[in-house]
Amino acid sequence: MEAPEGTPPGKAAHVRLLARAHRSIELYPRRSHPQHVAPLLSQPIVETCLSIPTWQWIEGGRDRAVARAAFKSIVPVQLLRRTSKGGPGGFMQRIFQANAEHAGDLLRTGLLARAGLLDLRTLEGASQPTVAGFEKAQRILALCAAESWVRWWTDVRAS
Repeated sequence: MEAPEGTPPGKAAHVRLLARAHRSIELYPRRSHPQHVAPLLSQPIVETCLSIPTWQWIEGGRDRAVARAAFKSIVPVQLLRRTSKGGPGGFMQRIFQANAEHAGDLLRTGLLARAGLLDLRTLEGASQPTVAGFEKAQRILALCAAESWVRWWTDVRAS
């Protein structure tokens, strides 16, 4: 999707994100599924959002600055101050921290490593509380899932 010439890059990105959201609205046939209602994608709200200059989106270095300002009287301060969106990342990190040694053992002695399919250097630095450590921890959990899957299929075939 190409934006008209002269469109600021931030506005083009905003429209692309809106178009992506609209793709999920009519995923299922109307005859067999309830109508999908997306109130936040209604015309007045979308037009209002598109009217906001891109530099105001992150005013003061905080993403979603306009929404934070709009709801500051009704949203708890700790939510207004947070710097990331909620998601499973923190939970996954806690799972990894609690099982880092077991995960390392599983992968070092696993079928993937024996087959030469695993770079064991991936295990280095995964416990560091940095973005790189966080990404490595997520990668290690995915590799543990793959290792468990391979072991399951190997055990099934052996019996």
